[in-house]
Amino acid sequence: MVCVMDISDTFLQVCQREFVRIQVPEWVHEARKGQQDVIPEYWQLGRRLPGQRNAAQRWAEHFGAICAEHGFENFQGGTIYRHRSGETYLSIHVDDIILVASEEFCISFHRERSARR
Repeated sequence: MVCVMDISDTFLQVCQREFVRIQVPEWVHEARKGQQDVIPEYWQLGRRLPGQRNAAQRWAEHFGAICAEHGFENFQGGTIYRHRSGETYLSIHVDDIILVASEEFCISFHRERSARR
C-alpha cells in the first residue's frame, strides 16, 4: 500500500538550536497602542519558520531522529528510509511523505500520527 501525507506545520515542529530573535513588527505596536502591557522590541524564536536559512536542513535532521526512534534507517544516504523489517519504506521531500508498507502498517502509522495532534 502507498500512503501519501503532507505535514502542514513542518518547520514549527523543529526547535531552534541557535539563538534567533526578530524585531517585533510595527503593526503589533500599533495594534497595542493604549494597552497596559509592554511589547518587547524583539521576540526570541523557539521554533523554526519557513524561510530560515537552514530550516529544511534542521527539519530533515529532526525527521531523521523520529525515523530512528521508530526503527527506520536512512537508506542509501538520501531521503529514503527503510524500516528494520525491510518491508516498509518512507520517502521524504520537505513536508511531503510517501510511505510504502503493508495496509496494516499504514493504518497504524496514520492512527499514531493523528493521536499526537
